[in-house]
Amino acid sequence: MSGFGDLHDGFKPVLSFSKHSSAVKGYLAVDIQGENALIRDRKDSFLSWDMLGVNLWTREHSTPNKEPAVIHQIRFPKGLPGFITCISYIPRLRLFVAAALDMSFKIYKRNLELIESIAHEERALLGMEYDDIRDILVVSGARGVSLWRLSRAVNAGLEYIMERTYVYEDLVDVWISSIRLE
Repeated sequence: MSGFGDLHDGFKPVLSFSKHSSAVKGYLAVDIQGENALIRDRKDSFLSWDMLGVNLWTREHSTPNKEPAVIHQIRFPKGLPGFITCISYIPRLRLFVAAALDMSFKIYKRNLELIESIAHEERALLGMEYDDIRDILVVSGARGVSLWRLSRAVNAGLEYIMERTYVYEDLVDVWISSIRLE
């Protein structure tokens, strides 16, 4: 665990991940497994992204000093740094929803395989949080704050649909770069 130096405040680092190519833009805890004496090979999964790509990585509890392992990666196209601006995980569907610079939502499987690209008419989406109680995505960006729902069509294609369900009128055309639900 190099790079931490001397921590005078009494905290001890638990893990670090050093496989990013540039400054980290975002981070998600995807799956945190609680203490359980019956499970030996517990792993925690995390997703983090920088200007050049997205990393899905795991930390094994049995070897806490071992460097976390990258299990899946997405590299952005050359000439498009920061292609993905924000990502949320929807546990119910086991999918990642990302906002991209090409004015689309990217839907990824748990292994970061792209399964759908859904166009939207927002100028820039910069922040996204999933509210699992209401089953909605709260999205912020160049046009303010809006609520979106991801669902699956029941027709033969079974494609995914992103539906904007609500727009906060007092925040329309107000640039909001990030959002945090509590």
